[in-house]
Amino acid sequence: MLCCNSSYAIDLDDISRDGLLSSERLSPISSETLTTHSEQTVQLLKEKLESAKDGDIISIANGKYPNLGSVKVSANNLIIKADNAGQAWLTGLVQLNINGNHTH
Repeated sequence: MLCCNSSYAIDLDDISRDGLLSSERLSPISSETLTTHSEQTVQLLKEKLESAKDGDIISIANGKYPNLGSVKVSANNLIIKADNAGQAWLTGLVQLNINGNHTH
């Protein structure tokens, strides 16, 4: 399977754990440096994900989001991203059910 964007294409079968971990673009992140969000904040994120509309961009703030539960997302061309790569963690019990299409 190929993964593409406008500037490159890669074969997903060629991606390995060792390759990802040896990348110079990565730096270790300690869980102690991340804030654990409240149940209210976790619920707000869940509602934001479940109410996403086609073409939305959802940015997740840094921190740990424990026990998000089962989340059903149905939107086309949806982008879900962390404000800072590797610093938004979904922890504990979480199941993401993502349905939709992505086209360029």
